[in-house]
Amino acid sequence: MKTLKTYFKIDVLSFLILLISFQSCKKDIDSPGDGPTYTITGRLFENCNMQPLSNQLIDLFQEYSTGVGGLNGGILAQTTTDANGNFKFDFKDMDGFTESIRIPAGQGYTKLIENIPQNQSISNIEVFKTIYTNFQVSLNVINPHSNTDTLVIANFETNTEMHIPCPLTSGILYTATNYPLLVKDFGGNFMRLTWYFNQYTGTLYEKTFKIEKFCGDTVFVTVDIN
Repeated sequence: MKTLKTYFKIDVLSFLILLISFQSCKKDIDSPGDGPTYTITGRLFENCNMQPLSNQLIDLFQEYSTGVGGLNGGILAQTTTDANGNFKFDFKDMDGFTESIRIPAGQGYTKLIENIPQNQSISNIEVFKTIYTNFQVSLNVINPHSNTDTLVIANFETNTEMHIPCPLTSGILYTATNYPLLVKDFGGNFMRLTWYFNQYTGTLYEKTFKIEKFCGDTVFVTVDIN
């Protein structure tokens, strides 16, 4: 005759088998999502010389979010560019965050463009393996300061600091040409320009500006000096 204790053991074993079966049925991180199918098309270039990067394996990756079932996101789609660098992704969203287009690099991946909005179809994205920008920095002098002061401002042209004796005058300060960006941001890259006077004491003035022009175009940045 089976005891209550024996039945209890059988019930626990059945529960564990059911739990394992349930876990094995859950979708993998990189499995297709549910819902509508979206399409992203574009063209991949080697650099700002607009040389198409042909026969290149790329993927569309969605940044992970945390949901009830665990992590949501992963590789949404993979494709290879054609002879003219054109590509097309057809995919379903996996409830993660923004998306990026990546290229294999060593044992991992390098992002070429990031912060692509999720749950959208987008056409004709320009993607670069190596991307540059040009921006010109000018001063709008409201307070020229005295001849005992020195303006110390970041110089992206040389990646150093410029030391400019006061009094200051308005005008073009420098132009950073072919400034390299690590990755192109779909919504525009934000950069931070800082400056101070005389000796650095822990207080910086700053201006954040947005890079929305790439390659041959120039972004114009004006710094107000008070």
